[in-house]
Amino acid sequence: MFTTLYIFEMLLCSALFYALYRLLLEGRVAHSVARFYLVATTLLAVSIPMMELPLYPAETVYMELPVMQVEGEVVVDGEVVEFVAPKAPVGWVDVLRVAIAVIYLAVVALNVLRFVVRLVGIARLRRSAELSFYEAYTIAESRSVSEPFSFWRTIFLNYDYTGIEREQVIAHEASHVAHHHSAERVVMELLRCAFWFNPFVWYAGNALVQVQEWQADSDVLRKGYDVKQYRQIIFRQLFGYNPDITCGLRSQITKKRFIMMTDSMKGRRSLVRLMAMVPVVAAMILAFGSVRAEAVVVVEESATEQELQRVEVNLVADKLANDHDTYNVKFLVNGKSVKVEDLEPLFKAIKSQGRVDVVSITANNEILLGAVEEVRKAVRNAGIERIEYRGVDLPFIKADVMPTFEGGDLNSFRMWVMTQLRYPKEWIDEGLSGLVVVGFVVDKEGYIDENSFTVYRTPDSRLSDEVIRVIKLSPRWTAGKQDGQAVNTKFTLPVSFKAKTTDAPASSENSVELSFDANTADAPASSENSVEPIVVTRY
Repeated sequence: MFTTLYIFEMLLCSALFYALYRLLLEGRVAHSVARFYLVATTLLAVSIPMMELPLYPAETVYMELPVMQVEGEVVVDGEVVEFVAPKAPVGWVDVLRVAIAVIYLAVVALNVLRFVVRLVGIARLRRSAELSFYEAYTIAESRSVSEPFSFWRTIFLNYDYTGIEREQVIAHEASHVAHHHSAERVVMELLRCAFWFNPFVWYAGNALVQVQEWQADSDVLRKGYDVKQYRQIIFRQLFGYNPDITCGLRSQITKKRFIMMTDSMKGRRSLVRLMAMVPVVAAMILAFGSVRAEAVVVVEESATEQELQRVEVNLVADKLANDHDTYNVKFLVNGKSVKVEDLEPLFKAIKSQGRVDVVSITANNEILLGAVEEVRKAVRNAGIERIEYRGVDLPFIKADVMPTFEGGDLNSFRMWVMTQLRYPKEWIDEGLSGLVVVGFVVDKEGYIDENSFTVYRTPDSRLSDEVIRVIKLSPRWTAGKQDGQAVNTKFTLPVSFKAKTTDAPASSENSVELSFDANTADAPASSENSVEPIVVTRY
């Protein structure tokens, strides 16, 4: 769709081209030159604002190269900047933009439909007419033709014209055929369909019809026909009808048309006047169709990655033998293994020995989330401000500001989940019960990351699928923040499914009771990232 800037530039180009035609060319140049100008400048007016020709010289930009993270973080001057595309709410401007687009497309569709209907009407008229074939054109005669006109190589007549009058009418329409006037009108009509809101496209189209009629009149009179008799034939067509896209005697019956029949000055200095338009076109291209060539970027070596004083911290998680739930985490600082309690003293010692620009923490396993937090805390306590996180975009287990759900914490979310869970009787009959523990991530924008679910424990996949289904339905959270920046945050939610088959009232066979049970066995401890289990009880 067109931008406001494009529409403004197109209207300006169209107005300038049309004004120059009226001031310098109309009635002062050969008809062929005028026709060419009107079609060409209308096409240029809608095309120049679309151009992006690199005609202006490139700009040389000197800059310091920042340290950039492939994961989407950029470290600039000691600050980690994350680029997050906001999900902007739909406002009245968006509604107005859509409404304008709908109106524009609707009018275009109506214009195209009208154009097609006229083409179909001409085709039907030709099929029903009596055809006479000649070398340069075809004559289609029918009583349905109220006024002579031509379209492409066919001249449409009724049976009322005879003798000298018929000769003059055919000579007029044959001129339209010889100069391919129909093709020009079709091009202009299509431009009107697409740019119906541009008044200068309509003005140029009317001017083109006028010039075509002048040219056809001139060709007829050059053959020696009487001017007065020819004018009388034109007046006879005043109350006739022909489609807009065709050429006919009745088109543009104006005083100026009759004056042009006897004007012998046209065509003088046509080429000179047309060449005068070249600087105007060049100026428009420079003003509206040109851009600066791609900038040449010169990177100052003093700020390159290689000169940064870095401390590399790699975190490695190894499973312990015969225990699938226990990991041994290794802290490697510049390649040497360090105990977690020695991290802060080590960073302080490194800083005291000289400049430290950045500490780079590399971790690519979710098990290492807690370890990343330990390193970050030690780095901050040592007075080092710049930290890079490499590897996957790991979520935080504990952020400076934890996410909130509808103004509350994870317990508020727990209460909401209780209202959404289902525990069908069919599952009870199959003996499905037990503890489900599911991990999930609230992303930087407050939405549940649907690719983040981890099932830590479940007696049956159907139970864990039900918990995941409910979590996916969650309304938007308020995202957590770390160092003032929105971050991904991980949570753990335990749900206990229990079936009670004794002492149940008969009337409650299909009811579901949701309650809290702080003593559920094997449930994770309550924290900011995990709450007491949700107990789903079926009677």
